[in-house]
Amino acid sequence: MTSPRALVIAGLDPSGGAGLVLDAFVFARSGYAPSTVATMLTAQNSAVFRRAVPVEAGMLADQIEVVHSEGPFACVKVGAVGSAQNARLLGSLLPDLGAPVVVDPVLGSSSGGDFVDGAELAALDVLCSTATVATPNAGEAGRLAGTGDGRDLTAAEEAGSVLARRWRCTVVVTGVAPALACERSSHAVDVLCTVDSVERLAHPLVADTGDVRGTGCMFSACLAVGLGAGLSVRDAVIGAQHGVADLLGAAAQLGHGSMQIDAGVLWSQGSAR
Repeated sequence: MTSPRALVIAGLDPSGGAGLVLDAFVFARSGYAPSTVATMLTAQNSAVFRRAVPVEAGMLADQIEVVHSEGPFACVKVGAVGSAQNARLLGSLLPDLGAPVVVDPVLGSSSGGDFVDGAELAALDVLCSTATVATPNAGEAGRLAGTGDGRDLTAAEEAGSVLARRWRCTVVVTGVAPALACERSSHAVDVLCTVDSVERLAHPLVADTGDVRGTGCMFSACLAVGLGAGLSVRDAVIGAQHGVADLLGAAAQLGHGSMQIDAGVLWSQGSAR
């Protein structure tokens, strides 16, 4: 018996704190065999973002074609896409893969880089319209919806609802400020938006971790894991909340900037059950 396959499409962060490397680790730890497709190369670490170079669209298409030719995928996760051309290409290719798709519309790096211009921002509409679930953080949701900052709960709900109607998919807005999200300052809220409903799903914050790189990548990858296993979107979101909390237990100061996941610690603990 072989592991189910997952397709990971994202940018390469050489520090391993986010993007393709972190996503692949999350899927492997969850029992999937990840195929990794690079959309762009970045020069960044935990503290500094230097630059990003997108992969040419034809090369992106070839990567997807060759890995898909060896068998179907249980789920697909898309992160930063690198260019407007890549966003439009993925929007045309993903429906043919026959698997649930989670799109994390990454607009910038936690190290300080901005990945998108106006053309790519518009092209993300094409990509996200193919998603089963899209997972912008609160700031990204507000920017994509054109509704403002989006970081308080009401603004996040408004932005998520706008995007769910525009993209005709479920949108989960993450990263709502804890103090504004609910009465318990030890909790944060992810906002689950469909075309005609909004639900607040609170979860406890992990103590003593601070601002850890790659939490959005982890959440969307864990969500795709659940969808690949046949869970409902709501149950997959709750599972992703627990999955991120588990991963944050291995947050460490590996560089000079923000904390990130120490994959070696998690690997030594054995695969997730």
